[in-house]
Amino acid sequence: MKFKGTKGKWLVGNANMADNGQNELVVYPNNDDKANGGKSVIACVAPIVVASQEDYANARLMSKAPEMLEALQEFCRRVERGEVKSKHTYVKFQELIKSATEVPNE
Repeated sequence: MKFKGTKGKWLVGNANMADNGQNELVVYPNNDDKANGGKSVIACVAPIVVASQEDYANARLMSKAPEMLEALQEFCRRVERGEVKSKHTYVKFQELIKSATEVPNE
């Protein structure tokens, strides 16, 4: 199966998504070269003024979805080739889990 969503890395940030000037916590593609106010958005998570730690955690997890899918697909390929004994995929999964769940500057 081929992923049909937005390709590349996804980032967490904020963008002015409303005419009222209110910034939103968003997930957006890294390959977007537009300024904050004009960037493409994958998901609006919450208004910045009320965004909770849980909202930020959810946004971080969403932003790692393409990398997690890629890692899972690689794991499946390794299983099919009989390479499961390698720790390479395990380490990759551990790194993705850490980057999706840790809070920066915590």
